[in-house]
Amino acid sequence: MPAIVGVGITGILRGTLFGPVKSLDVLFGTPYGLTFLAAIALGLLLAVPTKPAWMNRVHADWIAFLAVFTAMILMHFGL
Repeated sequence: MPAIVGVGITGILRGTLFGPVKSLDVLFGTPYGLTFLAAIALGLLLAVPTKPAWMNRVHADWIAFLAVFTAMILMHFGL
């Protein structure tokens, strides 16, 4: 669990303090900000240790991981 917290905090700092998301206008008004917001939301979903049974059946962890990974690639190219 400490690794998840470290990666999450590092990602948030990299996107906000050391990155382009400096205001709510950027967060909600640019493609990068929306991708960043989606990555944060999916990352929080991955960090929850107990999930409902339906999420285990559809392998939500793998789907969320692939979505976060895709978001990181998109943010690298500014989308």
